[in-house]
Amino acid sequence: MKALLITVNFRTGQRANGKLNVKNNVNLPAIWQDLIHGLEVRLIVNSDSTPFTGIEGVSILDGEAAISEALDTFDDIIIYKADSDSLIAASISSKNINTSDIEANLSYQEQLEMLYNKGALGISRIIKSPAPIAELKTWLSAT
Repeated sequence: MKALLITVNFRTGQRANGKLNVKNNVNLPAIWQDLIHGLEVRLIVNSDSTPFTGIEGVSILDGEAAISEALDTFDDIIIYKADSDSLIAASISSKNINTSDIEANLSYQEQLEMLYNKGALGISRIIKSPAPIAELKTWLSAT
């Protein structure tokens, strides 16, 4: 089993500084992403790593141990989800939460995080960890 560890600019979608195009490449399904550090692990389905050798921003991970080691460095992803806009608005009002410091130029996720941290109700905090290699094997056997 082989995989690629790829540097990614998630704002532009460029992988390996634009040197790698993964769109419509069935041999490189997206498996894990570390949005904080701009990294992605993609499995090489046919195990032929030759086309990716020597590309700056791409490391070839050979074997389960190497893939697991790379995944161990990935941070959990924390996502904030608005469950109820009316509950959020009511809790902001009832708890006198000051929203003047929530800047308009922040992303929606950052705004939800600030409201969550101020105690607003109606916002879920979801933590996603990279799937272990065993889940990858299950996924592979199902495809």
